Amino acid sequence: MAHHPTKNDSGYRTFLDDDTGDFDAGAPLIVELNADGITVAPVTVVTRAIGIFDGKIDVTATGDNLHNNVRLLNSGGTALVKTSGAITQAAGGTAVSVAVGGTVVTGAANQIGILVGPTAASGDIVEIMLVAQV
Repeated sequence: MAHHPTKNDSGYRTFLDDDTGDFDAGAPLIVELNADGITVAPVTVVTRAIGIFDGKIDVTATGDNLHNNVRLLNSGGTALVKTSGAITQAAGGTAVSVAVGGTVVTGAANQIGILVGPTAASGDIVEIMLVAQV
């Protein structure tokens, strides 16, 4: 089946699930685009992050090709993400960066946002203000 190009102004886009089960728990993991250009998976290389998993669209479907809603990193605003280490809030905000596996850690390298809210423990779901990747 041929893939037809789309255009999107909303800050969200739908991608197919790579069917590895990574999104079954519903955690807001940071994703990268797979080589096929139409499926996403949790980040394996931190510089490839394109967005944040924001839920399955066809929640009653089973098997292959479930559709995943992805909040694109360039959309602005705030988003929920999962931590993989403690993040201590600091005056002026704490930079958070992409970690392998689709979570965030403290750091400015590969920064995607600034922690909005109190200090968080590893495994917490936190709110971040999205910033442009540089």
